[in-house]
Amino acid sequence: MFRIVGITLEGKRVVGGVFPALDRHGLPLLIIVERLQDANCLLDWTDLFLSALQAGWNPSTMLARIEETLLDVYGRTYCNAVLTRLAHCVAQSPAPFFAQQE
Repeated sequence: MFRIVGITLEGKRVVGGVFPALDRHGLPLLIIVERLQDANCLLDWTDLFLSALQAGWNPSTMLARIEETLLDVYGRTYCNAVLTRLAHCVAQSPAPFFAQQE
């Protein structure tokens, strides 16, 4: 179930809990992000990424999906900012997320 996890300085709602829509229901990430954008909301990319890792998704595959969606919707500058934050998140994540991928 989607949930509001914060509000940006610009007043946009930040939405988490999106991963099940992608994983269980097969909704394309691009469609989810576009609908959130139409509702003046932003996706919590960290929540999405960590939820995917916890579900056993390959980090590289998830990052590729995220990058493709970010480029389509927001462009290179925003994409790079999010990917940089996610790389930091990966560096701070406990090893068990990645042990399955080796």
